[in-house]
Amino acid sequence: MNLLDIILLILLIPGTIRGITKGFLEQAVSLVGVILAVYLAYHFSEPVCVWLDQYINVSETVLHVIGFAVMLLGVLMAVMIVAKLFTRVADMASLGWFNRVLGFVFSLAISAVVISVLIILFDTVNTKFELVKTPVLNDSVLYGHLKDLGYWIFPYLKELLTLGQ
Repeated sequence: MNLLDIILLILLIPGTIRGITKGFLEQAVSLVGVILAVYLAYHFSEPVCVWLDQYINVSETVLHVIGFAVMLLGVLMAVMIVAKLFTRVADMASLGWFNRVLGFVFSLAISAVVISVLIILFDTVNTKFELVKTPVLNDSVLYGHLKDLGYWIFPYLKELLTLGQ
């Protein structure tokens, strides 16, 4: 375990705490929302890239990463609004500790999925600019597994992020 693994574990903490405090229903909607956000960002990031290309002068690879990230964040914000509505329903249902425990599990899954997508985006940029040396990434216990998780859930990201290379 290296410093990168510690950073990745620290990134998982806020999500798991949020799961305990928010509960199952909000986390379930959020998990579906993250997957939906990545799917929609994949399918609709190209128009964003075309629009961004008029305003920023970066390589096509970086432009695709930025376009994907913009779409991802937009959809995630919309999903957060829906998740809040489900939280209100959960509060009325008084699901108690069971809701909290399941919320922890779901939020851990959500955090892992989000971090895996961020790792894929980072890895795409890192391949071009080598921000972090390859041995550091290879020595990490979590980095490769999270990257594999991201490609397993979203196999089409590999195609999208290699368009400009």
